[in-house]
Amino acid sequence: MTEKKCKECAMMIPAEAKTCPHCRKPQGWTTCAKVGLGAILIIFIPVLMNIGKPTSPSKHADPYSAPRGACRMALEKTLHDPGSAEFDLGSNWYVETRKDGTILVQPKLRAKNAFGAYRYVTYNCIVKPEGENIRVLSLKQIN
Repeated sequence: MTEKKCKECAMMIPAEAKTCPHCRKPQGWTTCAKVGLGAILIIFIPVLMNIGKPTSPSKHADPYSAPRGACRMALEKTLHDPGSAEFDLGSNWYVETRKDGTILVQPKLRAKNAFGAYRYVTYNCIVKPEGENIRVLSLKQIN
């Protein structure tokens, strides 16, 4: 017969004992521990089953978020002090799809110029979707 130490009193007891004969404490998983483990499994098994599965885009996804992002990135590269840039909310920028397949985006921002003065400016940014990529064709300040 194999023996193990009691979790509570450290006396040697039979390995298959469910309670300690000395201190009467339960030796296996307690009901509370079993319920807790069950709750964790119920929560995380569905999460683990979805790992790696492609997610479908939201029905309300903005089709112009990628062109706006491409314009913002290109614009930040041209600024004298990119850290000073305060962009207007992207969803407020004017966006227009043109007949030739290009997209006009007009980002607005407040940023420091070369003299350190803040200016509020608008740009015309023309982009062209190419598969999953967006190419910036032109970026010009209009005011």
